[in-house]
Amino acid sequence: MGSTIDLERRLRQHTSGNTQTTRRLKTHKLEYTEEYSTVQEARAREKQIKSYKSKLYIEKLIAMGR
Repeated sequence: MGSTIDLERRLRQHTSGNTQTTRRLKTHKLEYTEEYSTVQEARAREKQIKSYKSKLYIEKLIAMGR
């Protein structure tokens, strides 16, 4: 989970191994995105999702987003 103002750049960083988490966990697949008008809105939403700490909730969110 994360937020960025340049999704394409961030995906390149992840797939090239320039991000510690994805290098260690080998996670290279984008599952779900949301867009917001401001960085503040995006970060608030990211914080909300992370606060749930539920793998089941996140799986449901991804499934509903498709």
